[in-house]
Amino acid sequence: IQEQKLFNFLHFKASRDMVAGRIHRVSQEEAMQYAGITTQRALKQSLYALGTATITLPEYEKADGSHTVTCHFISYEISNAENGFINFAFDPILLEIIRDPKIYARINMKEAERIFSPYAARLYERMMLLKCLVEPTWIAPLEKAKSFFGCEGSRTDNFMQKVVQPAVEEINDAG
Repeated sequence: IQEQKLFNFLHFKASRDMVAGRIHRVSQEEAMQYAGITTQRALKQSLYALGTATITLPEYEKADGSHTVTCHFISYEISNAENGFINFAFDPILLEIIRDPKIYARINMKEAERIFSPYAARLYERMMLLKCLVEPTWIAPLEKAKSFFGCEGSRTDNFMQKVVQPAVEEINDAG
């Protein structure tokens, strides 16, 4: 959940100046405070996860037809000083997606701040990604949904009762 909150924060901070190749700068302290990160080591781990995670968007529509994308969230540089800064840039291909509100719905920062459980945060992020697609529907076989939430092997009734229903309720309560 820290990585998701950190990405949302970086996206929000850079949203007024989303140009390919642009390097953005934020204070470590502000990023840590928003994402709920308490140590510089944890901040570095979250940035590393964002820099190395692979994103795959199976289909979205552009003027020339349907596309599939595989990319990373960000590239970054972080000062080793506790009160330093983070320099970051979005992956150029991802940038095309996140700066176009028709393709990527900007996550409402106020709603995202009120979502605390990792299951609700994952579901909220997925729904915001789908919100402005041509077909804004997420159909996942049960095992794929369990895998998405990191609950492989759990019983279906437990999965629905302890993961899906509380996540949906938390998102609905937040907004």
